[in-house]
Amino acid sequence: MRKISLFLISAMVVTGYLSYRSYVSAVNFEANPDSDQRVSVTIPKGSSADTVADLLLEKGLIKSPLFFKLYLRSNGLAGKLKAGRFVLMENYDLPA
Repeated sequence: MRKISLFLISAMVVTGYLSYRSYVSAVNFEANPDSDQRVSVTIPKGSSADTVADLLLEKGLIKSPLFFKLYLRSNGLAGKLKAGRFVLMENYDLPA
């Protein structure tokens, strides 16, 4: 019983660590860090976080829609997305 508990705790720690590393990697993703290219993105009025994430993924500006939405939620930004046309740099990085 003790070995099983130790195994489960170890598995949870490893899973947590790998999930955290994936999140950090996705949030710190830069499409092309050496580029000065600008990318235009149009966010329609009433767009959800899912829609915005899909648009940014389509433009190559984010690596993971899931982690982008987690970032929005964890920073209280999910309900604060604005519609409009935005011009972003390919090498734009999210603030920590």
